[in-house]
Amino acid sequence: GMVLSGNLGSETKMKFGCMGDAVNLASRLEGLCKNYDAGILCSGETRQKAEGIVARALDLVQVKGKTEPTMICEVLGRDAPIPDEPAQSVVTSEQMVQVQLYEEALRAYHKADFTRAADLVHKVLEKQPEDKAALSLLERATRYAEPGALNDKEALDWTGVVVMMDK
Repeated sequence: GMVLSGNLGSETKMKFGCMGDAVNLASRLEGLCKNYDAGILCSGETRQKAEGIVARALDLVQVKGKTEPTMICEVLGRDAPIPDEPAQSVVTSEQMVQVQLYEEALRAYHKADFTRAADLVHKVLEKQPEDKAALSLLERATRYAEPGALNDKEALDWTGVVVMMDK
């Protein structure tokens, strides 16, 4: 997104900084890293534009200060090595299978197919039992799969958006 960057302030006090909606969103994503135990998060929009990067869609989140939800993604590594570039993290085919399973579970969750979502997340957790995002998705899918967990209006209006109240 668009940002304003440069020296901000007055003649007596100046500071270099950045302002804008994209800067605010980046700050919120940084804060969400601990919630998902992720090293780097990006938006779904950034994921689509980033060439050569593999990222796993984690959740649809409405961050504090925004009215529209944002798909958040965990950056996992590169899709292929860059020649003559040291210390690269290239995503393996096994990791890609895990990404696909998790994202399929997330799609099921967003369609309110909570039982299918939970079944798929269990497959992810078989190989990655400490996956904090998968554990969170499993907890929510299991909770909403219970009869009566959502009333009729909630079920009709279901979006799967996680509303974050903190920065």
